[in-house]
Amino acid sequence: MNLKERLMADLKEAMRRGDVTRRDTIRMARAVVLNAEIARQHEADDQEVQQLLAQEIKRRLEAIELFRRGGRDDLVRTEEAQLAVLREYL
Repeated sequence: MNLKERLMADLKEAMRRGDVTRRDTIRMARAVVLNAEIARQHEADDQEVQQLLAQEIKRRLEAIELFRRGGRDDLVRTEEAQLAVLREYL
């Protein structure tokens, strides 16, 4: 099972369990991959998917830092939950 297939299987499982954070994070990750495939005009392999997910992890880390500085603990928790889900795929 490649990484894109795993994302889809995990999305279905998260939907069955009602895990909103996991569902939304995986949907976002799949959208990032799809947009990259459209821009590059070829299907992404596992290495490219991992690179895209690593970029999303970096964005989450930057957002966490900014939200902490702004005193937005609610958004920090949300970003940290998404970060944990994304790290499972690297």
